[in-house]
Amino acid sequence: MELGWQDLRFKHIPVDVLSQVYENFYHKFLKKQAKEESVHYTPRRLAELLVEGAFSAIDAGERHMARVLDPAVGAGIFLVLSLRRLVQENWKAAGIQPNRTEIRNILNKQLCGLDLNPEALKITALSLYLAALDLDPYPQPLSDLKFERLFGSVLHCVNDEALGINENHRLGSLSPSLHPEYPDLLIHQVVPNAKRKFDIVIGNPPWTTIKGHRGTFLEKIVRDSIVANGLLPGPKSEKLIRYQSPDLPFLWKSIQWTKPGGSIALLLDAALLFQSESQRMRDLIFQAIRVTGILNGTALRQTNVWPTVSAQFCLLVAKNEKPRAGDGFFYINPIVEPAFNDRGFFRIDPQEALPIPCDLIRKTPTILKTLFRGNGLDNDLVNKLRASPRIALGHYLAELGLQIESGYIMGKEKERIRDASFLIGIKNFSGKAVREYGVSQYDLEDWDVNLTKLQWPRKREIYRAPLLLFRQAAKLDVKERGALHCSFDVAYTS
Repeated sequence: MELGWQDLRFKHIPVDVLSQVYENFYHKFLKKQAKEESVHYTPRRLAELLVEGAFSAIDAGERHMARVLDPAVGAGIFLVLSLRRLVQENWKAAGIQPNRTEIRNILNKQLCGLDLNPEALKITALSLYLAALDLDPYPQPLSDLKFERLFGSVLHCVNDEALGINENHRLGSLSPSLHPEYPDLLIHQVVPNAKRKFDIVIGNPPWTTIKGHRGTFLEKIVRDSIVANGLLPGPKSEKLIRYQSPDLPFLWKSIQWTKPGGSIALLLDAALLFQSESQRMRDLIFQAIRVTGILNGTALRQTNVWPTVSAQFCLLVAKNEKPRAGDGFFYINPIVEPAFNDRGFFRIDPQEALPIPCDLIRKTPTILKTLFRGNGLDNDLVNKLRASPRIALGHYLAELGLQIESGYIMGKEKERIRDASFLIGIKNFSGKAVREYGVSQYDLEDWDVNLTKLQWPRKREIYRAPLLLFRQAAKLDVKERGALHCSFDVAYTS
């Protein structure tokens, strides 16, 4: 079926539709490149929430003059929503609706977007043009609606070719070719109007792991940024960014790109909030900027709220200033509600927004995870468990001659290279043959004699009775909680 431009009514087409079309085509025809560049559109509802947080974090009297940077602009949803918000703020400040000239001035002078992919920038330009036309109070005559070219003034391609480098960095806005004199993106005159910092830095930076020399450079970015903020990054042997993900380097560079007191609003991997390996990074971030709000979307992953992303995620909003004694932030944990989530919605209950003092993040490293899984009473319980004198469970069991072990991991077929023949002749526990708090061998099948290779078979000794088997996660049914006693040798999985 042929469909011409004249049949499309862009006034009624949400901007995120263009983003979704771009992402779907990119993943269909350029899968490898889409994975390397972490091409994922940001759902409109999450983007709107982040834009609202970003503008709320700066003074009301200055919002209409704010300069906004998206350093990984993708298909442009954050810049489009920021353009609409800036027009709204100008309307509030002046008391009259902005005319075409004023809207074009906002578009050309208050927005800046960068990306590795020139095709993505074309989608962004189209989205911005359509948004400006939609906001225009009198979009006639047609001959007067011509736009200034956004490439080279508002939107900038920052891939290696555009920057004139041959080192194969492919780091975009994090490229080492950024001009050192201007941390807010004067890149070999690619961004000629970026001599002053931005009021708002917003976006969804890539999370895809970067390996090799590029990953090493990400670590250097973080360390240099920490030092520039007057903090100590710790020994070089200690890795600050796990899995070499670019989202945290983007956060640290945003501190340099944003003017003092400005707003930083980013979508990040929520591993920053929970993993013990990220504790040092959390401490440094909460010392460098004054976090004002965190929405933890971990419970919403693998739902239609963000159907193309299975990783845990969070929305972080902060002011670019050091926190003072007594400063705090609101922590929100939306819960799974299929009636809403299946349609791409989620609910935020204001009464569930938990105020947390910033210094508590350093004093109680597990606070964010505890409040996600439980409440304030659970935090008190965790603090008691962590209080001294404290005996580690492993040491306590060792005194009793016991040990904790993880069972076998089957792994993908190509990864099954280790000998597991020693499991032949014993039962295989699938998790279903449970009677009260024990395991019945009469309900179990023997180990498959054809399954002689596994990814991680472990050692034969860990499957010898007596065994106490623990589930990976607690069950809702009280009868299914607790450990299972096994009086015979059995193979169990991790």
